[in-house]
This record gives sequence, C-alpha cells and structure tokens, in this order.
Amino acid sequence: MRPHLSLDVRNVPASVEFYRKIFSVAPQKQVADYAKFDLKEPALNLSLVSSTGRISSVDHLGIEVESIDEVAVWKQRLHEQGIIEKVEQNVACCFARQDKLWFSDPDGNAWEIFTVHEQLDVTGPLANTGCCLPKSQGIAAPATGSHTSDTLKGKAGKKRAYSRSSAQSILVLLLILAAPFAWADGGRLAKENRSADAPVVFVAHDYGFTGPDRLPAGLIIVQILNQGHDLHHVQLVELLQGKTAVDFQAAIKAAPDRLPTWVKLVGGPNAVIPGEQSTSTVQLTAGNYALLCLIPDRNGVPHMALGMVKALTVTPAMHAALSEPKVDLTITQSDFAFALSQPMTPGSHSIEVMNAGEQPHEVVVVKLAPGASAKDFGAAFEPGASGLPPGQPVGGLTGLERGGRAFFTGHFESGHYGLICFFPDLKTGAPHFTKGMVLDFDVK
Repeated sequence: MRPHLSLDVRNVPASVEFYRKIFSVAPQKQVADYAKFDLKEPALNLSLVSSTGRISSVDHLGIEVESIDEVAVWKQRLHEQGIIEKVEQNVACCFARQDKLWFSDPDGNAWEIFTVHEQLDVTGPLANTGCCLPKSQGIAAPATGSHTSDTLKGKAGKKRAYSRSSAQSILVLLLILAAPFAWADGGRLAKENRSADAPVVFVAHDYGFTGPDRLPAGLIIVQILNQGHDLHHVQLVELLQGKTAVDFQAAIKAAPDRLPTWVKLVGGPNAVIPGEQSTSTVQLTAGNYALLCLIPDRNGVPHMALGMVKALTVTPAMHAALSEPKVDLTITQSDFAFALSQPMTPGSHSIEVMNAGEQPHEVVVVKLAPGASAKDFGAAFEPGASGLPPGQPVGGLTGLERGGRAFFTGHFESGHYGLICFFPDLKTGAPHFTKGMVLDFDVK
C-alpha cells in the first residue's frame, strides 16, 4: 500500500523540474498539463495537474530522516541545487527538539527535511510557539543552549506561503513520512542489500541522469534506461589529478565541444532509442567520476553541454566484488577497425571489448535496415546529410582508453547488424567511421 497525492500546480514543467531535483527521478508520465512521479523511496504516487485557478496548499510537507548526518547530506545536496532556503539547528518545534532544512516548491508549498533529537513537554497550543508558521508569523525558537537558526543567502528571502490543511492531508503526509527513504553519504546510494550481480540503473532524460551518487569500487553492472525523447548513452569518465565534478563542470562550460585532458574513459552502456535499455559491466576504482552523454542534439550540441552530466563518487569496496562475466565473444578495437573473435549467433551474449588501438574507441551496435550497411548508417550523421539513418542503435559500449577493457550484454535477433565508432580522430577530428572503423555482420 502507498498513498497518492495529486497537486494542482501553475506550471507543470517547472514543478516537474523541481521534484526531479528533489527525488532524483524522472516522471513516469508527462504531457503538457499533467505529470506523474512513481516514487519508490518514499513510496508515493505523486501527480501534478495544471490549474489556472485553485492551487493545492497544505501547511507544509516533510521528510523525516534518522540522523543529523542525513540532514547534513540533504543540506549539501539542496545547496548544490540552489533550492535550500533556511537551516534550523537544535530548535524547539512541534514540542520536539529538531534539526531541519526548509525549501519551497514552485507553487509556494513549504517542505522540510528534519530529524528529531528528543520529545519535549506539550506546553499549550501550537500557535503560541511560532512553530512551522510562515516567516511573517514568527520562526521556531531555539531550544536551551542551541545554535541560532542559520538563514542562507540566495533564496533566503523567499517567503513560504501556505495555509492550514485538512486532517486528511495530514494523514497522507504521515503515511509518506513513514516510508523508508534511502539517502545518505553525499546523496543517493545504491542500496546496501543490492546483490553484486544486480545492475545499477541510471535513468536518462532530456537532459540529465537520475540514479545513485555513490557506488562501491569493483566490477559494476551499469544499466541505462532511456526515458527521454532523444538517443542517450552513459559515458563513464574517471576524474584524474584530484579533480572534482565542480572542476569538470567548469571545464565543460569553458570548452563544451571537448573533454578535459585529465579525464579517463572507462566505458558504459551505449546508445539506445527512447524506452529501451542497455547494459555494460565496467571496472571502477575508488575516486571521483562523472556520467556523461556525448551524443549531440539536432543542432550539434553535445548533451553534456546541455546539462547531461552527473557526479559519481566511487568508494572503497566493503564486500566481495563481482566476478567477471563468462564471455561468449570478444570485440577487439584497433586504429581503425573492429574484429570479432567468432560469428555472432541469435540470443543474448556477454561480450568483451578490448581496445588494442592507440586512440579511444567505442562500440555502437546498430540493427540495420534491409540492404543498408554500417557505413550508410554513419554517413547519415555527416554534415549536409539528409534523411533518417537506415537502422537503429541497440546498445554496445561507450568509450575506452588505449588498453581499456570492459563488457556489455547484447541481445541479437536474426538480421543484419553493424558496429560503428563515432569518436573523433585525435589528429584530424574526423569521426573514426570515416576512417574505416565500421563492421557489418549477419546474425543467423
């Protein structure tokens, strides 16, 4: 069982973007005047409905967490998103001593993230305490010996406007708060009870990723679920020389058409069309990483320059690592060619990719239209080309550096396929497929 909450909102896209940032998940459904979030943590069916009249309002909404450490994690995360409005530490509120954070949604509904240190005596009407009220009516008073409230700069002056809600709304919120919520240590974590052979799923949308912010080191199965309207993939890069996601964002802002020299390509699941998924297995050592989508939009702008970048921290492993998959076939990359270790047969295959070239390479697997070749597919992306590509991408592996090695899972039906590398030549900038890095093969 889980509660359903439907909110009337003034602007559905603005509200979707807000709740996407809060819950790090894309809406399950979205049209111009409606969106639905199918949330697992907290367990909630959240709908946003366009309204030009009455706007849903409640006293406030909130998420109770277990510790001040989790509050600190939320504080950092909300601050990075530019959402946080107010921090309260060791305050007496609702007859309890608490630490809490405040922010507001696009329609003025107030949200709090809080943890309770201890329960206090009930001393009279709640209205007399100035607790959980708009700023104009007072703020919560610090408990004895506490720190004063820390009001942050930026959005700190924005007033939380809301009205008293019905008892039914409060019941719904209590049900929401009772649900488990798995945020900790810098953001969303891959669940600790996840088995080693379970994939870590990143959802791609236009233009961003949702998924865990931290992973343990080792061999990791990474899956992309494309819920956007464009092609998307996951290119994992390790940030070297002690660089961070902030450094990466600054570098991309300065030069959006190329990657910094201090990143290392380590693979990831390659492109699939909207609604499809792709899986790879990559080796990650402890350090800072980023997830990117390097695919350009219709104007030639890489998706990463449109915001399709996600920071990822890989921590030392605490448990036994995943064993390498049993390989059915190996694709060897060179400058500039692909070689298959044996013919491809129908069915699902675990495929090893080895980069034996001097330059970085990728594997884009394409199911080709009858009579088309991999070269024809690549040519559809050259400047001045018209018409649709004769086929569709069905996964593969994103870029690996020289000497790199990773795996992907391929699902093949009978038919004609191609392998393509779109990476640019380090000397001329020409895509590798124009230098012959394509391979046609039949599955039968």
